[in-house]
Amino acid sequence: MPEFISDYQEKVRRYYDTNAGREWQRLFQDQYHQVEYLVTRHYLNAFLPGTGKILDAGSGPGRYAVYLAKKGYQVSLVDISPNALVIAQEITREEGVINKVEDFTEASITDLSNYHDNSFDAVVALGGPLSHVLDSQQRERAIGELVRVAKSGAPIFISVMNRYAQLANIIKYTPEDAEQVFDFLRHGDHLHPETGVFTYTHFFTIEELSSLFSQHPDVKVENIVAVESLASLLKGDVNNLPEELFNKWVEVFIKLSSEPSLTGISTHLLNILRKN
Repeated sequence: MPEFISDYQEKVRRYYDTNAGREWQRLFQDQYHQVEYLVTRHYLNAFLPGTGKILDAGSGPGRYAVYLAKKGYQVSLVDISPNALVIAQEITREEGVINKVEDFTEASITDLSNYHDNSFDAVVALGGPLSHVLDSQQRERAIGELVRVAKSGAPIFISVMNRYAQLANIIKYTPEDAEQVFDFLRHGDHLHPETGVFTYTHFFTIEELSSLFSQHPDVKVENIVAVESLASLLKGDVNNLPEELFNKWVEVFIKLSSEPSLTGISTHLLNILRKN
């Protein structure tokens, strides 16, 4: 285990080691989860440069890395889970894009010291890896590292899990936590990280993100995207749509993703930054 991994990060690592295969399937397990993938992909296509090297930080088993490699980018994969990286190697080989992969590196997004400053034409941290950094100073360090390795002018994509959207899961799965909700709204940390259902997670607010990014004057925020937007409240309905209608509604969700009034209900928020 790398020395930089703290006790809670080791538990996060073990969780994703155990669930690495499931994480590969997660974005395609049903239509609702495909919304996250398809909306995110829309913004990647809109903001990425035409060619170049991309760092996939918190890559997991490589769902986005495979997509980027197939589009012709050279990709470096970083993840805290060695099992996820093993699966990523197998899948990139099976998909015929292993030649587009620069490296597979076991590391936390808080320490990207394997990479030089200004190395990448774009940086992505998708699926919420920043949400698994509980310490606020370490979150600032993670942002600093993601920015440091990006070239001037490079887009940086950081998705996080949304605090207010998590309330829907609390009332659905653990309504007995009603008295703890006010504490959760204050600190944003998962109330039950040890159950095995999920792991140690920090859920963000827009205000918190704005404060976090303001600590790094070498980047500007270009967009904050409500990834699932209204779909977050309609999971069953989205899953029940016939495929043709689902595809039409994906276009609606892409449109809604830029609506500021919907950011509070979206399960994931995609922050698109640009390095000065």
